[in-house]
Amino acid sequence: MALSAGLAIASLLLLSRFWGTTTPLGADYHLPWWSFFVAFAAAEVFVFHVELRREAHTLTLSEVPLVLGLFFANPLAFVAARLAAELLILHLREHLPPRKLVLNLSAFLGECAVGLTIFRAIPGTHTLNRPLSWVIALVAVVAADGVSIVAVTLAIRWHGGPTAVGRLAFTNSVTALTNTSLALSAALLITTNPPAVILLTTMAALIVLAYRGYTSLSQRHENLELLYDFTRLVNGVQRPEAVLESMLAKARELLRAEAAGIHLFAEGLGEPSRLWLSGEDPVTDNGPTLLDDVARRLAARPGASVIRNNDREAGDRAVADALGVRDCVVARLASGGEPIGLIIVAGRQGNVATFENQDGRIFESLANHASVALENGRLIDQLHLQARQREHESLHDPLTGLANRAMFQRQLNTAIADGKANSTVFGVALMDLDHFKEVNDTLGHHCGDLLLQEVGRRLTEVAPPASLVARLGGDEFSLLVQAGVDRRALVELGHSIKEALKAPFNYEGLTLDIEASIGFALFPEHGSDPVTLLQRADVAMYGAKAAFGSNMEVYDAEQDVHTPRRLTLASELRQAIDANQLFLFYQPKARLSDGEIVGA
Repeated sequence: MALSAGLAIASLLLLSRFWGTTTPLGADYHLPWWSFFVAFAAAEVFVFHVELRREAHTLTLSEVPLVLGLFFANPLAFVAARLAAELLILHLREHLPPRKLVLNLSAFLGECAVGLTIFRAIPGTHTLNRPLSWVIALVAVVAADGVSIVAVTLAIRWHGGPTAVGRLAFTNSVTALTNTSLALSAALLITTNPPAVILLTTMAALIVLAYRGYTSLSQRHENLELLYDFTRLVNGVQRPEAVLESMLAKARELLRAEAAGIHLFAEGLGEPSRLWLSGEDPVTDNGPTLLDDVARRLAARPGASVIRNNDREAGDRAVADALGVRDCVVARLASGGEPIGLIIVAGRQGNVATFENQDGRIFESLANHASVALENGRLIDQLHLQARQREHESLHDPLTGLANRAMFQRQLNTAIADGKANSTVFGVALMDLDHFKEVNDTLGHHCGDLLLQEVGRRLTEVAPPASLVARLGGDEFSLLVQAGVDRRALVELGHSIKEALKAPFNYEGLTLDIEASIGFALFPEHGSDPVTLLQRADVAMYGAKAAFGSNMEVYDAEQDVHTPRRLTLASELRQAIDANQLFLFYQPKARLSDGEIVGA
């Protein structure tokens, strides 16, 4: 408001010198004030658009009545006619809010005041048949347009928006030169041969209509190309997030908007989300957004809606204000016939007043294509997720969540190939739980399953980094240790495993002590292929099982001779000694006594 007040006061001071002036400043010919009212109103209604460097600009013929007013009008009556015409058009057609309306009227008042002052102040005769008068008129018009440029620039900067003073000045200079030339031609005809003005007006109208037809056809062709590119783009994208990013960028380009955004509902594609693309910045979620209930209300509308901050409907004005834009186009995104969100383009680039209904139809088509692409992307993501789940299930043990035999075999093959290529050393371990069958038979399979899960958790905790823990089946577990190990490191790992399993396992008030037999083998010392390596780890495990108290062995070639004999002796002992004696010889790690399972 301070800017508007300053403009108005300065303009009135400049116009004060014309109080009491009732004759034109230039030619003796006089035009009534109402003719300027009609001329300014028509200039604001009949506009045409041009595109410069991918930006659309609105060009008017408002300089034509301005130049004619310099020569043929009562100064103050001329100013009053322009303000009345602009007020009528801005209120009825644009529905500007009071603050913007006052600023625009102040700028127009400033244009008239500066134009009249310069036209009168520059020395020279103001007769139409002298080229000097033409130059003076052009200078006055350029200076008058400069008032609007300065006012608009200051208002934009005051609100923190970007400005392009150089581009605005260039566009207005071209417009001023063109319209001043047209106005001077009309003025010369008015003073010399008034009926000839009809010919000039007809020619100018036909040129404007032809140009508007050409630009409309060109715009349609370009929109079709962009829409085709958009369709091809989104149909080739599989990830939903990539669909959104591509969709926003292309929508912004297609509608020549300053920004594009999207609002997805919670029940659409997961959690509620929003994206915003403005200028050349990457897609972020830091832009303006709508309340969810407002977005749902807009999504209930059929087709696309063109919304302006000067609309009569308060709800639409609130939408534009919430987004911080003067105009926007909103269309819904749907999946399975149900709305899942909104897509928005906001702020028509350049000086174009607003989006048109044709833009809404194009945007609706774009949103329909985007909905299909988004749905396809969602379905493809679901298929990928299901495939990953099936692959995970095929490579992992369903009880413990550890890798299964297939996963272990795959990783072992990879480790052997890498070891041969890079001359690295790694180890494998095979392990089974001692007397697990007795626990299953005594307490049931549910207890056994819980015991296996706890063992898997403890093994995962003590396994070195870059190691793989797997359950091969039953009570058998395996480890693939790839962190450059040796015999000593494997022994230390075995002690860590025994220590981890040493903590009692509690089940419904009962306490179980867990122990296991572990066998280790090293690549390539003990085997250079999977079968040999696992066989020797297995030999070491059975050697540990038969060693009476060790429970842990690293493979040694002598075990190939002695282990079978040890296992044979153990088998004979099992057949010859009763259950209590067997506990004494083998020291099983759990027995039932007075309702509690304890060590023997």
